[in-house]
Amino acid sequence: MRRLKDYLIPMPKKIEEGASPIAALPFGTSVRIALDKKSDVIKEAKKELEEKLVSLAAVSADGGRGSYTVRIKVSPQDVEFQGIDSPEAYYVKAGKQETVLVGKSDAGALYAAYTFADMLQFENNSLIIPDAYILDYPDYPYRGHTIESRYGTEFMTFDEYKNMIDYFSRQKLNRLVITLYDCWNYQYDSDPAEFLYMEIPGHPEIKTPKRIKYYSVKNKRWVVRENLLPSLFADKSLLGKVIAYAKKRNVVMLPQCNMLAHNTLIPRFIPEISAVNERGIPLRRGYCTAKPETYRLLYSMIDKMIDEYILPYGLDEIHFGLDEIQYRCMCPECRGRETIDIFIEHTLNLIKYAKARGMKHVYLCHDVFLTYNAVGDSLKQRFVDAGVDDVTVLDWWTYEDPTAGLFYGKADKVYPLLRSRIKPYSGYQNWMAIQDTTENIRGCLKLASGFDFEGVNAYTTFDPAFDKNFLTIADLAWNKSGIDDPDEFDRRYAEKYYPHNKDAALTALRAIFHMTHDSAHVYWQNQLNRWLDYYMYGYRLVSKEENENVTLTLKNYPGDAFSRLINSDRVDTAYLEGIRRYAKAAEDFLKNSGRYDLFNDTLLLNVRYYDRTADEFLTVLGLWREYNEGKAGADKVISELARLIGERESLMSFAEDVKIPHNLPTYLRNMTVVRQWLIDLRDYFVRQFSEGKRPVFDITNLDYAMSERFRFIR
Repeated sequence: MRRLKDYLIPMPKKIEEGASPIAALPFGTSVRIALDKKSDVIKEAKKELEEKLVSLAAVSADGGRGSYTVRIKVSPQDVEFQGIDSPEAYYVKAGKQETVLVGKSDAGALYAAYTFADMLQFENNSLIIPDAYILDYPDYPYRGHTIESRYGTEFMTFDEYKNMIDYFSRQKLNRLVITLYDCWNYQYDSDPAEFLYMEIPGHPEIKTPKRIKYYSVKNKRWVVRENLLPSLFADKSLLGKVIAYAKKRNVVMLPQCNMLAHNTLIPRFIPEISAVNERGIPLRRGYCTAKPETYRLLYSMIDKMIDEYILPYGLDEIHFGLDEIQYRCMCPECRGRETIDIFIEHTLNLIKYAKARGMKHVYLCHDVFLTYNAVGDSLKQRFVDAGVDDVTVLDWWTYEDPTAGLFYGKADKVYPLLRSRIKPYSGYQNWMAIQDTTENIRGCLKLASGFDFEGVNAYTTFDPAFDKNFLTIADLAWNKSGIDDPDEFDRRYAEKYYPHNKDAALTALRAIFHMTHDSAHVYWQNQLNRWLDYYMYGYRLVSKEENENVTLTLKNYPGDAFSRLINSDRVDTAYLEGIRRYAKAAEDFLKNSGRYDLFNDTLLLNVRYYDRTADEFLTVLGLWREYNEGKAGADKVISELARLIGERESLMSFAEDVKIPHNLPTYLRNMTVVRQWLIDLRDYFVRQFSEGKRPVFDITNLDYAMSERFRFIR
């Protein structure tokens, strides 16, 4: 029998367990789940246990007399909860004929059910119930993630939202922020990267249709779809249904709409409220906060979120973003004022309006205050004087790990200036090589643990590939005593997923950690996905003419990536060779782990992504040197390129089976770009060779070999 202390995540505060099971129920035993209360949350707890019991070949008998009973209770005055303030506290007490799952609230009862489901084991054709008593409660009352409106989220269906909510709820998290509006720079197809998931009041014409474009290896055809509206925008009832479902799983899902920066879409459509330059020409980004028309629009957006997505569900939380302000209005009213003063006044205006509408938790990002060194008592006093210090919650976010210095070297200025929550980086770019960000997570949680922070709300998009990052957050949000012991967590993580070969799994997981890390520590991306992965070359180079028209230029890919590698500029061959060694160790285990499921395949996909990318760059770099030194002919170049194409297509085919559907299109689009330049380079060599010509081989700029399909997919 597995010891609970060896694999439970999050780790409970108290576990007492015997060496032998308290009950071993033969295959097919009827298990009765008895409820002392029937709320929506308790019904979900019952449903969770029924599904787990059936999956273990035990049959739940709702009603009737089963040979074993699991009783779910809510008892806030239970003596076991004496001295525990958290309403989410619970305990599990196993017995020979009955196990009781008791919550201080409905939420606690749900978490007791999750823990009991994890406790259940199946051995020797019997359902094993460990002899255990567990008492648990979270260290942070608010625990969750911000799900960014970026690639993947635009295509999420109701079922996919439900799967995400179930996944995070089982980790005993209780907050999800869903971003409804954010904008970035120009990217694929020279389109602005803009995401709008709610209709702007009075402006139904403002929308962000999306495009899917990639090559499907499995179906041997190009997939191109145009004018796809984001699912939340297209189905006006979807977000409400998602919020209602989340509430049943004790997850508050609150909307975020960025209210100043990350904002190009609305100012392009409504230039009269746009920030302007010194000549009064709209910048088509940001707002002029001196204009009443700006606030009429923003308040109408706040009203829409509150009236449609918050109050109808008995909620009182909203997020305004307000991060990364990199431009300002230069109209006559704004130009004479300090940027930080404009920002503070704007922030206070929004929060006062939201508070007047009944909001008790109004979130905003911290970074502008820190950028302008405004984090001090005078800033706090402005919130006090405005009467909003009681509802304002700062999200303190940073992407670095402690080696580089959290918060860009300003961690010493982080403190609970106002109500505060820490915002680590749990995984955002699901469309490229996935990283282990647990160093950042642990550093952030350790910093927050020294203050009276209310909770953790990490920054992410949803992908099972971030599972270790997600579970690290869940573990530390419930029990921060493990912050300084990542090795102990890694052992539990290996045992949780690979109980029969946990030692080999731990070695493989550590290889994956090293594969995804490098010595830079100065950016949330490692060298491979910062300097070699196509995605970072998908952004357009932007310049502006005198008439303010935007001129866009494609970056030189893969030429610039090879130039960096040739010159060892931020990335070198030794680093890539190290990736291949770590990847081989991990892949050898995962291919023979005994698990043939989505979890194992997701890890395997990421390992192969790193390995194949490193192989492609090392191989083509080596061919370039040998060919131009006269040590290899065109036939070898063609042969090796054909091998790389086969490996890349195998990876793409595997991705089509593994990657969750809403994240697949952008993931495959980036892979298609790589496949295409390899094909084009091979075809160029074949053409030249067949015509008796000596091919040019310049990897710093491959324009001479690239086809229209390459330009099409970029």
